[in-house]
Amino acid sequence: MGRHLDFRSLSDDCLHDCTSSNVLKIMESSNKREGGSWIVKLFFLLSLAVLVYVAYSVTKVFYRKKQVQKEISNLQEEAVKIERDNNDLKDKVAYFESKDFQEKEVRDKLSLQLPDESLVVVKPGLTKEKESGPIEAAEIDRRLDNTPIYKKWWNYFFKY
Repeated sequence: MGRHLDFRSLSDDCLHDCTSSNVLKIMESSNKREGGSWIVKLFFLLSLAVLVYVAYSVTKVFYRKKQVQKEISNLQEEAVKIERDNNDLKDKVAYFESKDFQEKEVRDKLSLQLPDESLVVVKPGLTKEKESGPIEAAEIDRRLDNTPIYKKWWNYFFKY
């Protein structure tokens, strides 16, 4: 509802009655209203800039929070894995400290035995050989097969 000055619409009587001081007052009040709208625009732009900055900061904080949560979960998984490995190592240490393991190592590495035990050594070359009778007969039948090679290939690819 701003009041605008339009000198063309003023009548001649009004122009004679208006002094220069009255015109200046009217122009100053008009400029103040326009200056007020300039301040509102500036305030709006500054508010918009602050809002954008706050939104950026909040987004950055949420992204960082997500990264920290991801790192925490990775570290928790690693802690579980280390705990599992630690338990495996404890089990191995317990086994290595057991009498059974120590006895086995003494027998294997030092070739010691208990007083009531006797040692038996089996050499690989002294075992009984396989019977060659049935294997030789099958080999002879295979060698005596006089089927031509092209029939063998045909049977190989087309017969089950």
